[in-house]
Amino acid sequence: YVTVQVTNTGTIVNCANANGTTADPNTTNNAHCISNIAVTAQADLSMQKFGPFGNVTVGDEITYTLYAYNSGPSTSTNVIVRDAIPTGTVFVSATGGNCTFYPNFQRVDCDIFNLSPNSSAYVYVTVQVTNAGSIVNCANANGTTADPNTDNNAHCITNIATTPSADLSMTKFGPADP
Repeated sequence: YVTVQVTNTGTIVNCANANGTTADPNTTNNAHCISNIAVTAQADLSMQKFGPFGNVTVGDEITYTLYAYNSGPSTSTNVIVRDAIPTGTVFVSATGGNCTFYPNFQRVDCDIFNLSPNSSAYVYVTVQVTNAGSIVNCANANGTTADPNTDNNAHCITNIATTPSADLSMTKFGPADP
């Protein structure tokens, strides 16, 4: 048996030859080829999202880290990391790819181009918290190469935004009033 790793798409043709030092009366049966069906590229992209733990406060700027990973076996082409800007926040910035903010859709798309097998890309999205309540932030990674497992392409995290508060007290010192 011979095991091979497929590295290109297309049809695979495999030929084998048998030869010896003794004269062969029938050389027409010494070689045989088989063709396999067309091979297509597949790349299993996944998304992990990281952000602040616990509560955040209205007015805070928070940065989310989006981690896109390609498990292979092929290169994932034209990969876009998309982050939905959550309700209760406003977009501040995005880095880590060719990022574009779409205000009408409240999302950021970052083109990270091609992702080789077993490689990753990071995107950083910063928002400012504007309202108290639950903040749910979801991101996904998709490419044009067929993905055999799309269940791991998106990831969401949740924070609770609270309003700022202050605990003020006053102590007065001085002479007593007559």
